[in-house]
Amino acid sequence: MLQSIRYESRVVGLSSTLVKLHYRGWTSKWDEWIDRTSSRIAPLHTKVQNWRDFKVGNAVMVGRQVATKKYPEWHNAVVTAVTACEGCEVDGCLRIEVDIDGSKQWMDAQDEMLCPPGTHKAINSSMLKHMAPLF
Repeated sequence: MLQSIRYESRVVGLSSTLVKLHYRGWTSKWDEWIDRTSSRIAPLHTKVQNWRDFKVGNAVMVGRQVATKKYPEWHNAVVTAVTACEGCEVDGCLRIEVDIDGSKQWMDAQDEMLCPPGTHKAINSSMLKHMAPLF
């Protein structure tokens, strides 16, 4: 990962001196082990904005797995509805409805196949000009 660009990540592995980071919205190819004392490790949302606090009209990118490809295809999309998860034991659990080229689908707001606009090259890049910015 480029050090000048920060991405939301989560710890997926530990050793006595290292932590393994997974960058959300990226494949495991980009996972990396870094020193536990690295200044690159920071509390949640201190270096990367909480872009998952969704509002109707927000622009997002949605990944879709394609059987013939190693990596997801990324699409620009817009949030069309936001609702609290029913029966969820986690506070603040949200589901969002996204519109991808006229096709709507519901997703968990924490889904790995969601990322901020501009993170990946979208196959429907012309849609971006019609969406409200995320932040």
